[in-house]
Amino acid sequence: MINIERALVSKRFIKAAGLFLRYSTIPKLMNLLKAEYERLLRRPTLSCRPYFIKIQPTNICNAGCTYCLKQVKGDNSPPGKMALGDCKKIIDRFKKYAYLIGFQYSGEPLGNESIFEMIEYAHQSGIGTYLSTNLQEVKDGYCDKLIFSGIDLLTIAIDGITQETYGRYRQRGNIVKVIENIQNLTSAKRRLNKLTPFISLQFIVHKYNQHEIEGARQLAKKTGVDNLELKPIGTTDKAILPGNEKLCRRIYAKNNKLKSKTCWWLWGSLVILWDGRVLPCCHIVTSKTELNAFTDDIFSIINNPFNRQARGQSRLEAFSDDHPCHGCVVPYGGVLQQTI
Repeated sequence: MINIERALVSKRFIKAAGLFLRYSTIPKLMNLLKAEYERLLRRPTLSCRPYFIKIQPTNICNAGCTYCLKQVKGDNSPPGKMALGDCKKIIDRFKKYAYLIGFQYSGEPLGNESIFEMIEYAHQSGIGTYLSTNLQEVKDGYCDKLIFSGIDLLTIAIDGITQETYGRYRQRGNIVKVIENIQNLTSAKRRLNKLTPFISLQFIVHKYNQHEIEGARQLAKKTGVDNLELKPIGTTDKAILPGNEKLCRRIYAKNNKLKSKTCWWLWGSLVILWDGRVLPCCHIVTSKTELNAFTDDIFSIINNPFNRQARGQSRLEAFSDDHPCHGCVVPYGGVLQQTI
């Protein structure tokens, strides 16, 4: 058996290459090269712009995931939903340089009724689009709207094929309802004769669901999705890691030879919360600056004091125990490994 982390990286490379070819322009390519150059030099102050944006349509969620970053790290942000007009402002500010916008962060994106218009506007602006959902609540017409929005990549998180296993991780979830919604979505895609979105089932592998991997493969075939992604869990709770090292991130393996590398998130990405607050990456849940993406200068935002300090350290060995990046598993491996 190949290590599932390696397999996932290979699959995501193919998807990333497709998006790169479809949405690349000369200004985007020049900005990407500048970002990677500044990352290699570990420059703390940037002259490039983010080429990957995460937008939080809402921080309200219906799943109750046990290991949700928001719960684990104690994020007490007030609940809310991003307005369509504010989302369009963000897209207009970054459309010249962004290759991809991910409409998901610490919340269920389908909980924002404007999500379809947000995706459509990004698509019309020449930016690749990605959405991750638990697909718990799908109102009438949502499947068709999602297909027609132009979304490129759609990930459905399941993490279990029986209610006992699924509910252990997603405590307020109903796997029967999710499977029904998956089948409705794939049926709509066939009925509308659309090639996109590329639909993936994401199965985060841990100790309590590893016995259902083969069942997840069968479910992927039965429901007609395009892909099954077996994703190794990232956690500080080693008790829930699978017993088979090939089902784990390689950083957890005994005698691993991986070394931390400069994390691309600090140079190439930006996370924008529903109210315009910003994060440097998806693993830091509380904003480190008062600047707001709706109103403030882009370079002031990406070069705020916290970001410059983090880039100046940028390797895990340099982080103290109380630093937000300490203990993060992301900076091991190459750029694509740093996205899982």
